[in-house]
Amino acid sequence: EYRHRNTAFISLVSLLKLGLFRNMLRRASSAMSDSWGKDVQANVETAVSVTRRACIPDSEKCERCLRLPEYGPRILFFSGGTAIKGVSECLKHYSHNSIHLITPFDSGGSSAEIRRAFNMLSVGDLRNRLMALADNSALGNPDVAALFSHRLTADDSTLASEEFSSILSGQHVLAEAVSMPMRSILLSHLRWFHRDMPSDFNLCGASIGNLIITGCFLE
Repeated sequence: EYRHRNTAFISLVSLLKLGLFRNMLRRASSAMSDSWGKDVQANVETAVSVTRRACIPDSEKCERCLRLPEYGPRILFFSGGTAIKGVSECLKHYSHNSIHLITPFDSGGSSAEIRRAFNMLSVGDLRNRLMALADNSALGNPDVAALFSHRLTADDSTLASEEFSSILSGQHVLAEAVSMPMRSILLSHLRWFHRDMPSDFNLCGASIGNLIITGCFLE
C-alpha cells in the first residue's frame, strides 16, 4: 500500500512537471515567435524617395566663388594641354582649387625635339595649362606669359638661333619686359637648357616656355 501511494505520488509529480514543462515550452515558443516577428519587421526595407530642385547655374554660388576663388570647389581634370584651355581660363576666376592631370606624351612641335634630345616627358601641354591658369591680373604676369608663349621663327634656323641668343642675353624686347627678379630666374633656367642643348638641336619654331621649363627640369 505504501509503495502504491508512493508510486502514485511520483506519477502525480511527474505529470505536474510535464505540464509545467509544456507550459514553459509554449511560452518560450510564443516568445520566440514574437521576437522573430519583430526581427522580420525590423529587417523590412522602406524605400524613401527624396527630390531636390536645383537651379543651374546657381547665381548665388557663382557670385560667392567669384568673390572668393580661393574657397572655390575642388574639380579634377584629366586631359591634354589645349583640350580645356577656354574652360581653364574661365575657371581660374571662380576657383583656385582645381586639380589638373596633364598627359605628358605630346609629340608635336618643339616638344618632340625636346623629347628626342633629352629623353624626357613632354612639357608643351604643361606649359599650355600653366598659361591658361595664370593670373593675368597680377603685376608682371602678362609679361611672363608673353615670353612663355613666344615661339622662335620656324622658317630659318639661323634667325631662330640669333633670336634665341637675344633672349638668352636678356636683350630681346620680351625678356626686357619681364621685371626683376623674375627675369633673372627665367633666364637662369634658359641658360641651363642652353648648357645641355645638343649641337644638332633644332630651334626652329621652339617655344621659349618649353625651353625654360626644360631648363628647370635639367637644373
